[in-house]
Amino acid sequence: MPNRARRHDETRRVLEDRRRPRWPDTYGFLVSELSPMISERLDPFSVMPSFEGFQAQIDARCAGLSDDLVRRFACACCRRIWHVIENDRVHRALATAELFASERATFNDLDTARAEVADALRVASHAEWVAEAEANCTYTPRYCEIQARLFATLAVWYTLSRSMAAPEPDDVLFLTPRHKQSSWFWAAATVEAIERAEALRWFDEHLPGDPDTFNATNTTARMHRIDERREQQEILDRMIENQATRE
Repeated sequence: MPNRARRHDETRRVLEDRRRPRWPDTYGFLVSELSPMISERLDPFSVMPSFEGFQAQIDARCAGLSDDLVRRFACACCRRIWHVIENDRVHRALATAELFASERATFNDLDTARAEVADALRVASHAEWVAEAEANCTYTPRYCEIQARLFATLAVWYTLSRSMAAPEPDDVLFLTPRHKQSSWFWAAATVEAIERAEALRWFDEHLPGDPDTFNATNTTARMHRIDERREQQEILDRMIENQATRE
């Protein structure tokens, strides 16, 4: 097996071995610690680290790496949200991106997979639009879950560019800013959407009608997005370290 293919398989095994269990229960903390802060009209986001900072660090690190390593990292970020993706075509497309990163797929394979994901994106985008309208443009558990599936599909889309340094714009958000044109951005956004859905369900069950629901659910979702950024950065650091050791 070529060295690149072996490195890819080893990286995938490490990710599977270290796959994190379900998120810790943070809602009790939110109610006990953040609700007084919110009631005092303080901004809970002001005491939390910025996920934009982690994004900038990851983008800067990737800018100096090989295309194959960046693609393997992008695929690793998508593997962490594999369970959110319900479309088999998107699953197969991610597998194609992994094969391409290890020289076991061609550009034609990559283009075919990207075309299939483009179709899935259009379906996911329409479903998200309908869910948002049904929710009257507010966050509900169902809307957040459908939004997460769109974001997860976008994450896979950005593993399929011919060049990871110059990704093809997606077919849904044509004016997507450059800093959002990455799998790691949309994978972290997927986590945030899923956690927002779970937080909303928790409040609906335990504190229905609580006036702090909106702020508290946004805060817990952001906490998990920041946590996911940290995990992504650790994965990238390990990949860079492993490649340096082998070279």
